[in-house]
Amino acid sequence: MRRAQRPATAIGARVAVRRTVAMVSLLLAVGCSAGPDVTAGESDNGGHIELDTGDTFDIVIGDDYSTSNAQWRDEERHDTAVLKYLGSKYEPDRTPPGGSHSGTFTSRYEAVTAGTVHVTLVQEDNSNPPHVARRYALDVTVH
Repeated sequence: MRRAQRPATAIGARVAVRRTVAMVSLLLAVGCSAGPDVTAGESDNGGHIELDTGDTFDIVIGDDYSTSNAQWRDEERHDTAVLKYLGSKYEPDRTPPGGSHSGTFTSRYEAVTAGTVHVTLVQEDNSNPPHVARRYALDVTVH
């Protein structure tokens, strides 16, 4: 027995709805997600923090790309089985807590499993080889 075909407009509408639902889900997961469980700032540089498995963790530091022409990046040398890098963002008009920079760089992570890692962020320009302007390092223990 042959199944009746749906009109092309119905199929197109279903595809459009699926795409819309997928985009809304993505925006909710990334752009509108809840705040982090733990936040580290400038004063935590060189320090140590502790997280529980499943926690989200942000490093929020001052950044003024318009004057420094240097960008922050995660060196990603830590064990990603312990602490997973979720992404970063630069907000040019947001002043960091207790900071004097005109912008903010945020790097987000998720605590995946128990262990201790050393996270290093570097702020470097686009020279070849790159010039490192600043470093930020933090030991993270996940329980």
